[in-house]
Amino acid sequence: MRKLQKKWPKIDPQLLEALSQKIASELGLSFSKKLSDLEKILIKYFNEFKTEKLSVKVKQLLQANLLQEPNLINLLTITETYFFRNYRLFKALEQSILPGMLEQKVKNGEAFTIWSAGCSSGEEPYSFAMLIDDMREKLNLNLELRILGTDLNHQSLAKARRGVYSNWSFRKIPVKYLEKYFKPLDERFYKIDEKIRHAVTFQHHNLKQGPYPPSPKWTQFDLIVCRNVLIYFDKETSFEVLNNFSKVLKDEGIFILGPAEMPSLYFKQFKPQLINDLIVYRKNGFVLHKSATNKSQGMNRLTVTSRKPKKLKIEKRLFQLPNNDKHESVVENSVDEKALIKKLADQGELQEALQLAKRYVERKPMEEEAHYLLGTIYFEIGELDKAKTSFEKTLYLKPDFLMAYFHLANISSMQSNQNNVLKYFSTMLDLLNHYPADQSIPFSDGLTAGQFRKLVGDILETEKVAG
Repeated sequence: MRKLQKKWPKIDPQLLEALSQKIASELGLSFSKKLSDLEKILIKYFNEFKTEKLSVKVKQLLQANLLQEPNLINLLTITETYFFRNYRLFKALEQSILPGMLEQKVKNGEAFTIWSAGCSSGEEPYSFAMLIDDMREKLNLNLELRILGTDLNHQSLAKARRGVYSNWSFRKIPVKYLEKYFKPLDERFYKIDEKIRHAVTFQHHNLKQGPYPPSPKWTQFDLIVCRNVLIYFDKETSFEVLNNFSKVLKDEGIFILGPAEMPSLYFKQFKPQLINDLIVYRKNGFVLHKSATNKSQGMNRLTVTSRKPKKLKIEKRLFQLPNNDKHESVVENSVDEKALIKKLADQGELQEALQLAKRYVERKPMEEEAHYLLGTIYFEIGELDKAKTSFEKTLYLKPDFLMAYFHLANISSMQSNQNNVLKYFSTMLDLLNHYPADQSIPFSDGLTAGQFRKLVGDILETEKVAG
C-alpha cells in the first residue's frame, strides 16, 4: 500500500515575505531567500500545523515588537558554540597579537577591552578571559581586563551568566584551561572559576538597532570579535554594522570575523592583514605593537581526547620511509595521511604539515584534495602565490571545487585584484545555484550552500566590487 505523504502547511508567501522584512528591519536577520526555513520556525514557535490558524498568528506577529518575543529570537538565532572554537584564532592571539598589545597597555596604565559580539552562551568571551589571564601570569603583567559579551538571544545570555557548561562545550578546550579554570559539578557539568566569570560582562544587544557602544560604561575597544554573524545579515545591514564597529574600535585595535566573512571587499575602512595563519582587520593601516618579550609558549593540545605525542611521532615516521611501492603500501594501510596532515596543521605544526603535504602531492599528483590541502597550508604561512598555484591545480583537476574558488577570491582581495575577486565569486555563485540550500559545502567547516550563496551574492551586488 502506498504511504501517504504528510502535507506541509503553506503560509501565505506574502505574509512570510512581510514578516521576513520585519525581522530584517528590527533584528537585522535576513530570511528573504529562506522563507521555507522561516515557515518551519513559525510552525515550531506557535506549535501549530493548521494553515488558517498559522496565518492569523503571523498577522498578529506583524503588529508586535519582535524584541518582546524572546522565544522566537531563540529559534531564529544559532547558538552552537564551544570553548576555544577556531584553534588558529587563539594560537595567533597568544603568540603574535596579544603579547605586544598587552604590554603596551601595561606601559600606558590602561585596561585591555574586548567586545565579543554575538557571543551566544558565553564560551567565546570566557575563552578570551582564560587565555589572557594565563598570559598575564606567564608575562608577569599587572593588567586590568574588561570583556563585554553581547547577544540577541536572552536564553543564551542567561546560560552565559550562570557559567555552567556540559561536556559538549569542552570538545576543543586546551587541557590546561579545563583543569585550571573549571570545577566539576558532576560527571557531565562544570562550573567556570569565579574570577573568570566576573571578568566578563554580558548584555543584551541588537547589532541592527544598536546603540554603539552597547552602553555608556564601554567606550572604545582594543579587540572586537564578531564571528559568523554577518553572514546572516543583508548587505545594507552588514555595512551599517561594520561602520558602527569601526567607530568603537580603537585606531590601533584589531577586528576579527569568521572565515567566510570578508569586509574588505565592500567596506574599505577595514584593511586585511595576515598575522601568522589568521586574517585580521585593522583601521587605517596601523601596525601592531611589537612584543618586548618572547615568553609565550604556545597552546597546549586542543582536545582532551587528542592523540598522545608518542603515537603521533610514530605516525610521522611512516612518511619518512623511502618512496617505493613496498613502503607506499605500508603508509597507506597504516594511517590516514590527509587526516594526519590536517591534524598537524590544526595543532600549529605548520612546517611539519607542509613537508608531509608536499610529499603527499608528489606521490598523488592527480588528487585534487591533495593540492587543496597543500594550498591551505601555504595560505596559513603567508605564501600566497604558492597557495594560489595549488588552488589553481585543484580546479584543473576538479573544476567545481567550491572552496578553491573561495580561497582564490580571498587571495585576490588581499592582493587588491578586484577583477579576479569578481571572476572567482561569479563562478562560485553559478556552481552554488545547483546545490540544495541546506547542503554542507566540503572543507568549509560546516557552512551550507545557502549561507555561501547569500555571502557571495551580497558581494557581487556591491557596487565597489562590480565597478
